[in-house]
Amino acid sequence: MKKLLLITVLIIGILSCGVPKEIQYPNENLKFENNVVLYKGKKYSGKIKVSVKETNTESELNVKNGRLDGKGFYKGDGYLLEYNIVNSELDGEFIEEFESSRVAIEFKNGKIQKFYDKGKFMIEQYYFDNEGRANGNEEVVETGDIVAYKDGVGERPDWNASYKKYINKEGDLVSEVYKDKILYDMSTFDVYDVDQIEKIIFNKLK
Repeated sequence: MKKLLLITVLIIGILSCGVPKEIQYPNENLKFENNVVLYKGKKYSGKIKVSVKETNTESELNVKNGRLDGKGFYKGDGYLLEYNIVNSELDGEFIEEFESSRVAIEFKNGKIQKFYDKGKFMIEQYYFDNEGRANGNEEVVETGDIVAYKDGVGERPDWNASYKKYINKEGDLVSEVYKDKILYDMSTFDVYDVDQIEKIIFNKLK
């Protein structure tokens, strides 16, 4: 039994030989294909560091079996993305910044707990209860007008309008606008998951 165990350890050591635990990218042996990180054609596990002065691109990715795992970030072209992945789910703080906007989301086991979005026209800040209902407010930047939400519902009688904001079964943030108690408008914020983050980062690095 001990000999078998020793042989297994030796085989694993031989197979892993030549695969660096940390890679500086670009690297001719490292490829991004179908949302999977490959090193010499095999799924890579380790750390990838990116620093390209010509495009002001910096990134650090932790990878396990070809997929993003743990903390990482991408920064370049006026864009920033930070995340943490645990057991293939977003967990902890997620940040996405553009030149004129910033989104910060707190996840737990892949589900939204808090949401903050500061854009050019609107500032939104909510936390969500166990049923996915928003509590917080949104503010119109130009006028300072505010809609406050409690248990997923916001009211503005002076505008003859009411609002609903909640997380649907797919995990996306839904906003509904009612006028005279009739649904007037509805929009959905497609909240990121691990697959989407990998597509964004891997496509930028190709």
